[in-house]
Formats: sequence, C-alpha cells, structure tokens
Amino acid sequence: MARVALPASKVRARRRRRRTIGAGIVAAAVCILFGVAVWFSYAPFLHVDKIAASGLRTVETSVLEGVVRKELSGKYGYIFSRNNILLYPESDIVATLKEKFPQFKVVEVFAQDFSTLAVQVVEREPAALWCDGSCYFMDEDGIVYAPAPRFNAESFVTYRGPISGNKLPMQFMSADEFHTLSAFASAIAQQESEDALVGVAVDDVRDVRLRFESGFMLLYPLGEPGGDVYERYALARASGPFENQPLSNFAYLDLRFGDKLYYKTIGEE
Repeated sequence: MARVALPASKVRARRRRRRTIGAGIVAAAVCILFGVAVWFSYAPFLHVDKIAASGLRTVETSVLEGVVRKELSGKYGYIFSRNNILLYPESDIVATLKEKFPQFKVVEVFAQDFSTLAVQVVEREPAALWCDGSCYFMDEDGIVYAPAPRFNAESFVTYRGPISGNKLPMQFMSADEFHTLSAFASAIAQQESEDALVGVAVDDVRDVRLRFESGFMLLYPLGEPGGDVYERYALARASGPFENQPLSNFAYLDLRFGDKLYYKTIGEE
C-alpha cells in the first residue's frame, strides 16, 4: 500500500521546524542577555566604592556608611548584586535610615558618579519637648523623635498628651493641630513675657491647659480657632478683675465655655 504526503502536510512540517528554530534562537538570546545583565551587576566599574554623606549633625559619617553598606550587601533573588550604582536599593536604604535614625526628617539617595553613592539628610530641629515620665525632643510638626537630656528641659516648653505610635518617631496630634496649638502658645507667651510659659497639656477630651512659671493655668478647648480663643483671652485680660494684675495673682482662667469666663484668684476658696 503506497503512502504519499500531501503538500499541505509538508508545509505544516516546515512551519513547525521554523517555529522550533525561532524559539531556540529567542531562548538563546534571552540566556545571553540574562548572562550579560548578571555580569554587569558585578562589573567592577559599576561597583559602589564610596558613600558621600552630607547634612549630618548627630550621627557619625562612619555609622551612617555602615548602615548603607549593609543594605548594599547581598543579592536580588540570589543572582543580581545590590552593590551596583545602577541597581542599588534606594527605597530600602531610605526606609532603613529613617527607621534607625528618627531624627532624619528627609533622606535622599542618588548616584553621584559611577562609583559614589550620595546620601543627603535633613535632621529635625527641636522646637519643644514632649514628656511622659521621660522627655523627648519634638520638632515643629509635632514629631517626637529623640530622647532629651535632662539639662535641656529648661530650654523648651514641655508638651504632654496622647501620642500616636509605639516607637520613634511618633506623632503628637496632627501636624496642623500642633501648628495651631504651638502658634497660640507662642502668642500667649509673648504677651505674658514676665511670666514664662513652661508647659502645655492636652487631655483625653481635648482640653488644653497652658501652665506658667507662677503656677497660673489657662484652659481652653483644642477644637476652637486659635484666633477666637486669643481674642477672648485678650478681652479677659483687659477686664476689671485682670486689668493691670500679674498672672501670679490668679490660679486659673477658664475659656472653655464660650463667652462665659471663669477664673479663680490665689487664696480664693
């Protein structure tokens, strides 16, 4: 019995061979490119040899370099080198530096040249203290970021109240609320320059207590606009009982009840 291959069958066979050859070529090309990529990740001329740090005030350059070097060690997926000026783990370096050094407000990492990795930081500036047994530095945005030595306590106004987070850096209220609170406290402190403002406390129901060196307390609700509260305070200070009187003659002034003002003089029962 004779068997003859149809022309269409021969065409399909040739197509299959071409596809097989094409797939082999593509696979070979992929393997070559992959091998080149691996080689480039370890190429000496792309190796990070130097860490150039700037903006440091409280951290030694060698300490920061050690942290960065640790992030550059190892491999991606057990294959590609992390210590490569084109492949360095920027986001990991930034996250690790901010975690290890809460005083860093801004961290930027970029390639300075083909062998130098630049790390630029902006450290937080202390604007106040937050205290709860121990005291910590707090910046202008209400970020609590570092333990404060005891001898620094007298140089800053002390804040107390609820805080978000369980490790540094932590947030004392929101940044906007803290800006409003600190601005109001500064305005009152400037007006009452003869009786220094020493502490600001916010309780669980969001009432604020400003404490002065003489022992005088000013109370008001946190949720009200600072301008309105300041206006009521100014009117109270110009009224009969307070006019031309030092704060040290009073125990407190309570502004939590709208237009009704409550106060207590020293010695009053």
